[in-house]
Amino acid sequence: MVELKTELNPLRIILGKTKKIELMIQIRNDSDKTRTISCDILLGNNLGFEKNGLSNTRVLRLGEMKSNEKQIQYFTIYPKATITKREQPIFVSVMEHFNEDYNYILSKKTKQLSLRIE
Repeated sequence: MVELKTELNPLRIILGKTKKIELMIQIRNDSDKTRTISCDILLGNNLGFEKNGLSNTRVLRLGEMKSNEKQIQYFTIYPKATITKREQPIFVSVMEHFNEDYNYILSKKTKQLSLRIE
């Protein structure tokens, strides 16, 4: 199995003050075998990975991770100009794949974060 930890800093966006949010994703291979791992990140409609807000998805192919190996990735998230006061979802999915083929998924773990907009 795969262990997934996430962290947002700061925990909310204050309109007119907060310019960006940092998302930390930590993935650790808990199994006793080497596994091929990938990660998908899907942001809410009013969030983006660039300042102009064009892209709200990321796909990471982490490759083979040995037993108990840990990887940490950081992402900067920006609010779009049209953002309103409400909760924005962030979905993080981590998949274990069969051998080195990303088309076949052995297991999938999904975590939903909620980013508050004030």
